[in-house]
Amino acid sequence: MRNDEAAEALRHAVAIEPRHFGARALLADLLRTQGRVDDARTAYRELIELRPLEGMAWWGQLTSGRRSSRRRT
Repeated sequence: MRNDEAAEALRHAVAIEPRHFGARALLADLLRTQGRVDDARTAYRELIELRPLEGMAWWGQLTSGRRSSRRRT
């Protein structure tokens, strides 16, 4: 499965079960690896809102960078 297909599948999983932490976490990590920093940071913020004590969400938010690199299609 390619990254774009994986991202779409994860978005679909989140649409079905919005509070599914695992699907949201994988999507956030995938967005970060694709260089979609703004989208990844938004996804990590949503994870933090869902589970404020979850370290990986904070780590992802902090390590995603500060500059915008939203991928253009």
